[in-house]
Amino acid sequence: MQINVTLDTSALDKLAKRYDKNLAYSTAQALNATVLEAQKRIRAHMRQVFHVRRADFIDRSIKVFAFASVGQDRVYAEIGIDQKPRLLLSVYETGGQRVPFKGKSMAVPLTGGVARPSASASVNPSYTFQALHFQRGPITQQGRRILAARSAKGIRKQKLAGHYYVWKGANRTFILPATKRAPYGGVFQRVGPGRDDLRLIYSFRRAMQLRKVLEFVDITQQAYNDVFREVFFQKFYRLAP
Repeated sequence: MQINVTLDTSALDKLAKRYDKNLAYSTAQALNATVLEAQKRIRAHMRQVFHVRRADFIDRSIKVFAFASVGQDRVYAEIGIDQKPRLLLSVYETGGQRVPFKGKSMAVPLTGGVARPSASASVNPSYTFQALHFQRGPITQQGRRILAARSAKGIRKQKLAGHYYVWKGANRTFILPATKRAPYGGVFQRVGPGRDDLRLIYSFRRAMQLRKVLEFVDITQQAYNDVFREVFFQKFYRLAP
């Protein structure tokens, strides 16, 4: 005897499709909640390890580049550092040297001085390096010695490199190539009539060692551990048929 049985699986198929859709949307929502929480924690952490002068700029630098999306078939979320010119946040994540963007040295304002009154203050607009408008002045003593030596050897070349000249700027400022206080040179300001009535406002440095202080990866991993599982199950069971 043969018995034929026909089963209607349409309801089961429909239910399976709903579960698949639920799984996709719950995963996307949990991923997006995770990256937003990571972004929030990273921004807060930067305020702890840095003197933040421009909070809006720092906040915009930590960017969610992509959110997970079921409609766009994107099964991931992406967070990172916005790649802006001369932004050094990525170096603070791994640690490393900050080298000059241009030339051999970089000008670092002395904290507590006229250029930067405090660690939390921005550089005084009247004392930014650009605002001082340095112009080439007379040849330094070392430059004159080099020219004299060339002349003694019959060398007619008179052109010298820029550091063999005195560079004068606004607010009675000038650049010296090297001093005891600034081995690679610096910007000084004359504050009185005496020869030694000077103060150093910028020190030139060849490179600076930046510490590993940001911990972006660790913070993001902890945000995932704290957020993803909880949000996923909340969304999954709320959407369950």
